[in-house]
Amino acid sequence: FSGGLWRLLPPGLYSERNVKVSLCMCVLGSIVSTVAHGHLFTAFTFELFGDNTSVGLLESAAGVTALVTAVPVGLAVDRVARTRLLRICAVVGLFAAASGAAAVLVGPSVVARRSGAEGTTSTRLF
Repeated sequence: FSGGLWRLLPPGLYSERNVKVSLCMCVLGSIVSTVAHGHLFTAFTFELFGDNTSVGLLESAAGVTALVTAVPVGLAVDRVARTRLLRICAVVGLFAAASGAAAVLVGPSVVARRSGAEGTTSTRLF
């Protein structure tokens, strides 16, 4: 850790294991957030279903879900112990990552089967 971006941090800060893990998790979280809420997810949805209506419905469902869960999650943060909350978040995050990966891997074949055109779904994202 002597060169690169680590030089931007104050000396001694990056020697702590928790700080390294937190920095790595922030970077990974930013990447996941960009993919989930950015143009890549929208492009994948458009390529998967082929119309803007499906993209709009999916983006609306994501927005409503975030709106509905904001208050209960905020209350949970105030009332639940930090370690227990981190464990719950880890389990929910793993489930979300696994279901997202399954949707990306299985989704195109399900849409193709439903439309009756097996093998004709475009896999091009850009």
